[in-house]
Amino acid sequence: MRKLLLLLLLPLILPAADRKWLTSVGMLAAAATMDIASSVGQYEANPLFRGRDGKFNVRRGVLVKAGLCTGFLLIGRKNKKLGFVVNVTASGLWAGVAIRNWRVR
Repeated sequence: MRKLLLLLLLPLILPAADRKWLTSVGMLAAAATMDIASSVGQYEANPLFRGRDGKFNVRRGVLVKAGLCTGFLLIGRKNKKLGFVVNVTASGLWAGVAIRNWRVR
């Protein structure tokens, strides 16, 4: 229980730039998850994510998103402000794609 409490309170003692960046990391993870969840079982227009049957390949999708997220996190480790901007931009883009995917189902 103490570890959970410490984990929840940790962001409060960090500098403001770190808090913003950590918030954007959470947004990025949520948007990537929403995008993947909205694509599962559907036909995929992007050949990078498309399987042989023309539908979304979950394994490829997760690997590509994980790679992109890792790159974004490395940017944020060096420059918190740039990392924040990149994460929020990617989050908005992926959330928009997820909303579009759910609408066309």
